Amino acid sequence: QEVEAVCDRVLILRRGDLVVDAKLADLRQSKQLLLDTSLELEAEALAEVEGVCEWERVEPERYRVKLADDADPRQVGAALARVVAGAKAELYQLKVEQRDLETLFRQVNQGVERAA
Repeated sequence: QEVEAVCDRVLILRRGDLVVDAKLADLRQSKQLLLDTSLELEAEALAEVEGVCEWERVEPERYRVKLADDADPRQVGAALARVVAGAKAELYQLKVEQRDLETLFRQVNQGVERAA
């Protein structure tokens, strides 16, 4: 939190290589949506939504949906809500994922921990 209060740019090095060099405001604006629903959704239904470039099931009824760079999160969110309604499921949560520095650092180093 202290770093976020005084810095406007983030650089992250991994094994001597620069892996992140971006403005903090840009990093916070994630192109991902978090979706919580009462049922597991069909993979095809999520993949067919325009603006969705990939998705992952975080928990049985929780999904992280990655958006295309040119996608409007509000339009994609509305389409995802229609998919949930069409599946006769309850929509518990649909929001743009906000990232802090700790989350970003964890995401950047996630693959490194598995390889070690």
